[in-house]
Amino acid sequence: MVESLAAFLGRHEPFTALGTEQLARLADSAQVTEYEVGELVLDAFRQPSVDVFVVISGAVDLWNDARLTTEAPDERVTTGGIFGFSAMLTEQSIGPRAVAARHSRIALIPGAEASVAFTSRTGARFLADRLRQQSEHTSPLVAAESVLDRVEPAPAPLPAGASALDAARQMSQHGRDYAVVRLADGSSALVTDHSLRREVLAVGRPAAAPAVEAIDTRAPRLGVSATPAEVLLALLDSGSSLAMITDRQRNLQRVVHLRDVAALPVDVSLHERIRRADTADALVDASRRVPELLRNLLRGGISSARVIRVHSTMVDGVARRALELSFADVEEVRLEDLTFMMLGSNGRREAVLSSDLDTAVTFPDDTTPQQMQIARTAMRATGELLARIGLNRDAHGATASRTPFSRTRAEWLAAANRWVEQPGKNEGAMFISLLLDSRPVLGDPTLADLSDAFTPLRTHSGTLRLLLGAALSTKARYRGQRGPFVNRSAQIDIKRDAILPVVNLARWAALAAGADATTTTGRLAAASGTPMLPDDAATSLAEVFRLLQRLRLHYQLAQTEQGEKPSDALTMQQMSLIDRSLLAQAVREITGVQRRMANVSAFVSSDEWTGLRRR
Repeated sequence: MVESLAAFLGRHEPFTALGTEQLARLADSAQVTEYEVGELVLDAFRQPSVDVFVVISGAVDLWNDARLTTEAPDERVTTGGIFGFSAMLTEQSIGPRAVAARHSRIALIPGAEASVAFTSRTGARFLADRLRQQSEHTSPLVAAESVLDRVEPAPAPLPAGASALDAARQMSQHGRDYAVVRLADGSSALVTDHSLRREVLAVGRPAAAPAVEAIDTRAPRLGVSATPAEVLLALLDSGSSLAMITDRQRNLQRVVHLRDVAALPVDVSLHERIRRADTADALVDASRRVPELLRNLLRGGISSARVIRVHSTMVDGVARRALELSFADVEEVRLEDLTFMMLGSNGRREAVLSSDLDTAVTFPDDTTPQQMQIARTAMRATGELLARIGLNRDAHGATASRTPFSRTRAEWLAAANRWVEQPGKNEGAMFISLLLDSRPVLGDPTLADLSDAFTPLRTHSGTLRLLLGAALSTKARYRGQRGPFVNRSAQIDIKRDAILPVVNLARWAALAAGADATTTTGRLAAASGTPMLPDDAATSLAEVFRLLQRLRLHYQLAQTEQGEKPSDALTMQQMSLIDRSLLAQAVREITGVQRRMANVSAFVSSDEWTGLRRR
């Protein structure tokens, strides 16, 4: 019996990576029980359990949300399937409820024994995939309901030749804050109250001007299958309060307002409160509710990666509104003439609650020194307001209120050329890294585009080698192990010791490959298959990065829920057994890639580093 169960386990993930002795120990520790149809196997919502259950034969229905156990099951697990492993993530009982759907034989493996199966690369990948699937099954936010079921059909569009006045009249007659306009190619676009004020009134265009000149370009377009959650995320990401739902022929079917998805179990009004905050105190009050929004999104089944992207979007909105408030009484400089940029993790849209807020600004070339100083004073007030909200200022001074980070476009270009030629002088390598991660969030994005200045980097072998050395200088480290024992008081800085090494390698690899991707996973994908970053290394690092970001976000949200300041410093005691194992495995993967890149750079000419990726 023991041998047959061991062989069975060895044929099914996540146990396939285990050796013969490990499988035998698991089988020896297991308790096999038979269940009849409808018999309760486990209710971990009521009775704590950190054990793992494996279906040897039959099928088991699972409910992963304690609130929905009277409804249809979320999923059905059949032969070879496992359940109950989610509790190992927190060492708490967090579900599920399991009921036999057929006559079934099920093996119960103690969690302490089963955890070995999840510490391998295969086990980590299996765990990540299953947890993502489980979230999708349980999520009321990603249910099959289409947004078409919630919203009235879109109004008939105005003809292509309609004027701005015609659009304003239609908005007034129908009590809407938008009008639909037909474009020359037959598709439709929106003219909103906001875009009319910006494109007609503010610039002095006549009311008879074509309505197409006042189109609101922020409104996102989604397909007819979009769920309310997908619309919500698109609205948060775009900064618009309206979304267009189109069919495959790009015909407009619905116009969805932010209020149309307000019934979702998240505070979608928070986005509007931040955007419309009329005082600094109001902005501080609204912004402090962002962690609650993120928790609700996670509990609703949205993936960690998308929640982090939402967080970056919210930070963008907070920063924009803080700037608007700070510049409200400034007459010498118009805020709309500046280009405000996010740098670092916010620039990559990878910021979590502990992330520093790195910023920079580009002025038009005709800005006077006096105007620049006035703007810096206003941006200093912006920084103080953001600090009140809880957004960390960069410890190294990467902030738009300081002269090195607030320049005219010509000054930025001249400096960039110097950094490319001599990255070792005047912190050139640091500035290159920051600006490669930059993203404009307010103003004219073309003012902040320095891509042409950095293109020659690939042909500067010395500069490329120096930047690689800087990227490899931050070593991945794991401090929690002393021989076979875990030092539970040991501390790891998950950003410094694990995430930052991946970010640095991805940035450098994308630069060497001539790729313009800006996110870490996007850069890894773009550089995959180059001589310095083989496909398997790029895939491994991308998986590791997503895992680390998920852990980082979950623990920081738990910290804020307990009234603590979010931090990247975690002790082994804080983390569950499986999280410690996954973290140790992640660091091993990163260290292996770092070691390989260092060896290649030592023995392979830099001319070969920048080979085009295979396709």
